[in-house]
Amino acid sequence: MGNKDQPNAMKQHKWRICLVVLAVGAVVGIWIFSRLYAIYKIQRANTFVRKGQYRSAIALYDQGLETFPKAASIWLNQGFAFAQVKRFEDQLQSYNQALTLDPELIEALNGKALALNALDLNQEALSVFEELLLQSGSVFSGLLSYNEANPQKLLILSDVSAVGEATTNRWLSAF
Repeated sequence: MGNKDQPNAMKQHKWRICLVVLAVGAVVGIWIFSRLYAIYKIQRANTFVRKGQYRSAIALYDQGLETFPKAASIWLNQGFAFAQVKRFEDQLQSYNQALTLDPELIEALNGKALALNALDLNQEALSVFEELLLQSGSVFSGLLSYNEANPQKLLILSDVSAVGEATTNRWLSAF
């Protein structure tokens, strides 16, 4: 009788293994599908941005960030979309998150400075513009960002001649 029960036990064991493998496969499949679907949503959000449909893009970026919360580029793109609908506090929050994840993301630093400027936090904006100038290694980048944010008091290119401490001091003294 022991030998007769052994094949049945083996069959049951094989079925259990098959069920476990199927369950694991289903879980992995769902995980992969959810990530691919999030990527699709992010690409769709980027398309909405190109079409000027910023509110729709923001909603899709939110959904994408649920799956990829550590993707600085998504936070960066969301910050841009917030700026276009004049949600400056949200813009600032998105850019801060992008900078937390990638401190050298110059575009996020520029966006942060513009958001601070839009919120009339001028001293903080100036500080970030200075950081942008120093990090980008380009006087022109910081100068263009400042001029875009402050068209009423433009700095002209002749005010800034070279990258370095003297240039930074001259640039800041213009304020």
